[in-house]
Amino acid sequence: MRSAYRVLSWFGPRMTAAAVLLLTGCTALTTDVLVDETGRPRPAVATHCAGSEWTDNSMIAVVPLPIIGYASPTQQINEIKTDDVLSRCGPPDRLTNRRVEVDRMMCIPTAITRLLTLGIWHWCPANVSY
Repeated sequence: MRSAYRVLSWFGPRMTAAAVLLLTGCTALTTDVLVDETGRPRPAVATHCAGSEWTDNSMIAVVPLPIIGYASPTQQINEIKTDDVLSRCGPPDRLTNRRVEVDRMMCIPTAITRLLTLGIWHWCPANVSY
């Protein structure tokens, strides 16, 4: 019995110390790796977004009175903004193409709406390409 006590008194503290060092060493190693990975900047992923869509680009006379509206300047009701169109493609700092074109050729045949409303309102469907 005395020899078993001697073995445990010699082995016990050393095994406890080895277990503590082993466990804390693994934790420190894992923490260092995680800190190292988050500290590196990630490469920016470029996004290429392309497409087209039809949108309303109607106009209204600044002075909305019948017949006087023909001579009055017009104001766009639904203004097409580049940032609004490109925001559908993702963050602006990752976009490779930032070109937006607005084709208003269909506004010519729809000028009849300005005639019918006596110069007050003009419907203009526009094709936005990006």
